[in-house]
Amino acid sequence: MSNLKENSIVVPDVWTGKKLEKDIAEFKSGHSKEVEKLKRKVAELEYDLDSVERAFWIGVIGLTIFNLAVVAMFVF
Repeated sequence: MSNLKENSIVVPDVWTGKKLEKDIAEFKSGHSKEVEKLKRKVAELEYDLDSVERAFWIGVIGLTIFNLAVVAMFVF
């Protein structure tokens, strides 16, 4: 462990049980790519959720207008 460089990190290999030394910049680069993918997916899901919410409220407003029209037909 004492011979590690300042800009490297030890990563255990799951399959072989060996410890691999990786460059920190390379490790951060791979991590940041995954984070960017997840951020894009979250933004896409938020947009889809907003669309569903908008459709729900449009449906509620439409149903309310329809009910008022039915009541108006029976009153007049």
